[in-house]
Amino acid sequence: GEVTRWRLEAEREKLQRELLLSQLNPHFLFNALNNVRSLILEDADRARDMLSHLSQLLQHSLQQAGHDDVSLAQELAFTQDYLALQALHHEDRLQVRWQLDAPDTARAVPAFCLQLLVENAIKHGIATLVDGGVIRLESRLHNELLEVSVENGYDPEAPAPRRSGLGLRNVRERLRARFGATAGVVTSSENNVFRAEMRFPCLKSE
Repeated sequence: GEVTRWRLEAEREKLQRELLLSQLNPHFLFNALNNVRSLILEDADRARDMLSHLSQLLQHSLQQAGHDDVSLAQELAFTQDYLALQALHHEDRLQVRWQLDAPDTARAVPAFCLQLLVENAIKHGIATLVDGGVIRLESRLHNELLEVSVENGYDPEAPAPRRSGLGLRNVRERLRARFGATAGVVTSSENNVFRAEMRFPCLKSE
């Protein structure tokens, strides 16, 4: 009946959160630790900075486990830590541009969704380009919807990686489950530039 449906929906959302968390862990963390270890003898100060980013990222992951929403400020800070560690791995091949116009960083957003869009942009975009490229992150309020987009270049001749599109599908399904039909992910591609944009109603974080 209705109670069973609610219970199954709660279990589905729980599994989705666990999947989002698990996508952050093994390969990325292994690379991050190896990169920091290599950096220690070359630049101890920068190695300490990278360890701080890694520590903050792990702390955030543990704090948000089991929570649906975080503030936009928290999600941006988490994504910045993630990007700092990715920049250490990709060096000059990864550049990031931010344009954040949403006026209220206390607004609630789904935890880890922005990180997944950025991870998708690196894996399926920047990593396919010999010289790397730029990731552009933008946010804005439009008609009571918060719009957060990630834009990246890509090589159209590069083979699609296995499991391509799963990250975007996870974000899309989670937004719809959380906010309803007005929420989702819109994607577009033009002139070898891919854009993924999350749209969802604005809520105040608790």
